[in-house]
Amino acid sequence: MEVEQFSLTFLHSLVVGVSVGALIGLIRQWSDTHIEEPVESSAGLRTFSLWSLVGFLSAYVHDVHAPFFFPVSFATFGIFLIAANTLDKGSHRGLGLTSYSAAILTFLVGALIFWQQLQAAMAIAVTIGILLASKPFVHRWTSNLTNEDILSLLQFLAVTGLILPLVPNQGFGPLDAFNPYKIWLMVVLISGLGFVGYVAVRLLGTRAGITVTGLAGGLASSTATTLALTRNSRDTPEIAHTLAFGIIIANTVMIGRVALIILALNQQLFWEILTPMTIMALPTTALLLWRTLPSRKRQEEVDLPELSNPLSMKLAIKFALLYGLIVFLIKAVSGWGEGSGFYPVAFISGLTDMDAIALTLTNEQSEGALTLVRAAKGILIGAIANTIFKTGFALWLGDKKLRKPLLTGMIPMILAGLIGLASIGLF
Repeated sequence: MEVEQFSLTFLHSLVVGVSVGALIGLIRQWSDTHIEEPVESSAGLRTFSLWSLVGFLSAYVHDVHAPFFFPVSFATFGIFLIAANTLDKGSHRGLGLTSYSAAILTFLVGALIFWQQLQAAMAIAVTIGILLASKPFVHRWTSNLTNEDILSLLQFLAVTGLILPLVPNQGFGPLDAFNPYKIWLMVVLISGLGFVGYVAVRLLGTRAGITVTGLAGGLASSTATTLALTRNSRDTPEIAHTLAFGIIIANTVMIGRVALIILALNQQLFWEILTPMTIMALPTTALLLWRTLPSRKRQEEVDLPELSNPLSMKLAIKFALLYGLIVFLIKAVSGWGEGSGFYPVAFISGLTDMDAIALTLTNEQSEGALTLVRAAKGILIGAIANTIFKTGFALWLGDKKLRKPLLTGMIPMILAGLIGLASIGLF
């Protein structure tokens, strides 16, 4: 009975190991066929299946027959890869560094599966698959990077990785409001999140559908996206209705972006504000779902917004200064007139930049300077103010045909925001 049970376990693990290797090989082979100049590859589905099998059997022999076998097999496998690559270059391009790494990891994944470490093996296999599958997309994106993008990235990494640990983590100035370490940490968070949207916009090319533009552009900068689509309405007033929809999407994404920031920094505040923010986003989310049903016709393409790289030192310093100023103002008004100036400051701060006021109130609440309800109210007020500002901005600069469809979406969002605010108490 024990022998039968062992055989079933062994065969099950063997099938899983070979299947995982085959999946990795399939993705690797697919990625090679989707680059601009496909090349004949010497490693694909069958090869990666065998490599996973070699790792699996090496672990088996190591455990059952020869305790020294696995490290010897692993070293031999590495030598084999080097030799095979050298011989293969005459007729093919040979293995690149990525394929070398994938091959070694596939060997180890096979061993992990034999040792019944299935969760770790599957996590590693999925990671390998994602990295291999991203090859054509990464090639396309990197070809669009400018010298300024690379310079901004290097400067940002240098300042964050080298200088940040040396910056004092204490308050300076009036009310100890200026903490250089915390200020720059917030810059890193916002810039990193904005960079995701920036990358998405770059991957799309120069034009994309309204829905995609609103989603990606809203993640990077809802203000820039609103401005870009508003300008488009003056050049192409015949699609003003669709452009208004894109603006609405971008501002809905802004609410989700703020919620994500709060979740990363303060889970208690996130749960406090989740319901009112959901209420605020509900009308436009329903509109988004209705407009993107499969039965709807294909949307017109528009020019994507011109975005500055959020890792740019110039933008980072501007945000740091704005964040520091808002921290000071919040600290100042919280102790003045029993805090009567708190909500006006939240409203004014939210007009032009929602991220700064959201970060400030989130951190102040984490430090105990604000109650959960007070911080949640301030963030909601800032979100409502930001929505009002961008709505007025679009109405002022956009074509007159933009006004009605824009107000149809934005007014319900503002009213829903007030309802959400009332759900936790107006003041």
